[in-house]
Parts: sequence; structure tokens; C-alpha cells
Amino acid sequence: MLLFHLPAWVSLLLAPLRPDEPLRPLDIYGTEETAFFSRHRVREIVVLKQGYYKGKLSGPLRALAAQQLDRQGRVIKQWKYPNQGRFSALEESTYDAAGHLTDLTTYDNATPVADTSRLGTSWQPKSRGHYPLKPGQTGYGERWDPQAKRWQRTEATRRWSSHDTTYVQTTRLPDTMGGFLLRTYPTPGGRTRADYLLTGKWFMNDMMTEPQYTYTRQENGREVEFGWMHFEDDLRAYLAQHPQVAKPAEGTEAYSRLLDQVARHAAGRAETLGTNSYDAQGRLLKEAAKYFFTTYQRNDQGRLQTTAYYIQNQLSIPPAQQNHTVLSYLPSGLLARQEITEEINGLADIRYYLYRYY
Repeated sequence: MLLFHLPAWVSLLLAPLRPDEPLRPLDIYGTEETAFFSRHRVREIVVLKQGYYKGKLSGPLRALAAQQLDRQGRVIKQWKYPNQGRFSALEESTYDAAGHLTDLTTYDNATPVADTSRLGTSWQPKSRGHYPLKPGQTGYGERWDPQAKRWQRTEATRRWSSHDTTYVQTTRLPDTMGGFLLRTYPTPGGRTRADYLLTGKWFMNDMMTEPQYTYTRQENGREVEFGWMHFEDDLRAYLAQHPQVAKPAEGTEAYSRLLDQVARHAAGRAETLGTNSYDAQGRLLKEAAKYFFTTYQRNDQGRLQTTAYYIQNQLSIPPAQQNHTVLSYLPSGLLARQEITEEINGLADIRYYLYRYY
């Protein structure tokens, strides 16, 4: 378990939502959702899914996800990943007085009988993380040892700032020989760079993983562009100017160190992976990546009404729509249901949102 990860959009670019995931809470209501749920005194949200295939029912109504919220509208428990009639994972979150996440604990479902009611379910601890929130604080990650029946610390994380750069360093335990360093800082052009550097003995396929450099660009507090940064040309220029420096073999730790030495001071080449566009009120209207994009239509109140997902490549000109979602709401304004329709097979599923209140 890592206490910090690369930006979430990296994984989101690789694939759209899995069929068994409810719609991401992506500014559905046109306002900040935590305050919205708190104002409506939402205590629990349960999502039920009715599946269809080519317009016909393909299975029973089943639970897709469940969340429990505190009075401030923050998620404190999440039941996730339904599998053969039961949830297979549980996450518990703890916050400080300012609303920052401080601890996240995950559990595996150890109940042998199928059950999505969450009643009588036995949850086996799996991992937990304590997050450092301010410079100078230390965090840690732990994994549950089922034989010893105790938590075993697996990571230690430290966060600090120097000049314009924020650093987060995570070290594997107990050998302290592996880990990663994440640093973020502003760069010209309104970009914020995030550099992810593996250190020590973390290997993939018997080779050292190269540093990963990403960037984001914001306007009016909203992310409008994101992507990778590349420094191969800068490295070649550096080696040409310093013939006494031998180029290390790619994939080695020496190569990663040299690449990072150059990257820290070079302009680099930006590769845009995606862009976001917003309306005048700052509400998301479109997410666009290299091979697909999603559009968001809203009503006069700013609530999301429809989404449409398109594939866009050399073989689909104009872009080919893959599916679309229609959302409807309760009189209170809370999301009531989604109807997801595929262009090929028609209605794919209907998802119902049920609420309990404080």
C-alpha cells in the first residue's frame, strides 16, 4: 500500500469506468458535494443496479456500492467491489477537525456466505495508512498480519517543503532500502510539475523503473490540462555537451539518477494527455483525452443531466459515441437514478440511489 500515488487521472486515462462502478462523483450537483450532502443530512447512500442486455433484463437487482457519511458530508465507510452477491472490500476513513483525511483502513470480506446486506459480514483487516498533512509530519503504512493478529508497519512517509517545492518521501520497512520521492513545484507556463522518483531496491521486471514526470495546468482554480513531461532530448543535449559523462544503460539506477539530474533543471517537452473545459460557473463540461472524450450536459441549476462517452481515433472520424447516461433527481435535488445506454446493445443498466438521513 502506498500512502501517496501518482495523480488519479493517470489511471483514469487508461480506461473508462468499469461496468460495475457507479458514476464517479464528478461535480454532479454543480456544487461542492460534501457540503451538499451535509445540508441534506445524508447518512448513507446505497446504489442498486438492474442489468440489461440488448434491452432485456439480464440478472436480478443487486447492490453495486454503499457509502456511510458523517454529518459534515464526508465518506467514513465505503463498501466496494461486489462479487457474486457480496461486497469484497470495505474502506474506513478518519478526518481531522479541518476535514483532512488522516487515516484510511481497508478490509477484505471474510464471510463465506454471499451477502451484500452488510449484516453479519466478517471483515478481515488488510491495510491502513496514516497520512501526514503538514510539513514536518510523519505518516506510515501498515499491513495486517493474520497469523500474528497484529499490524505490521510497512512504510514510513515524511513531508516537507523547501523554497517552492513540496516533498513527500516514502520508505519501505523494515529494510529501509526502497521507496519513492514525490516532489511538486510550479514551472513556467502555469504548470505544476509532479516528479515521481523510485529509490533504492524497487524493481520491475528486473529493471529499475525510470522516474515519471507529470504536469497539470490550472485556470481559475480548475484543472484544464494534464500530461507527461519528457526529457530525452535534454538528456542527449547534456551528454553531447559533457562528453566525459558516459551514458548509463537505460533501466539502471544510474540512468535514472542522471535523467533526473537533467530533468530538474530542463524545460522538457510536454505531452498533453487530456484537457478539461468548464462553463462560466466553473462546472465541468468536457473531459478530452487522446483517444476518447466525455461530455457533460447540465440543467439551469447546474445539475448533471446527461453524459456521453466517445471514442476518437483514426478509425472513427467523426468520433463514435459508445454510450450515454441520463440522470434524474429526487425533489430534494439528490441523485435518484441513472440510465446507461450503449450504442450497440441499447439499455445496459439502471442504477438506483437510495438514501438514509440523520
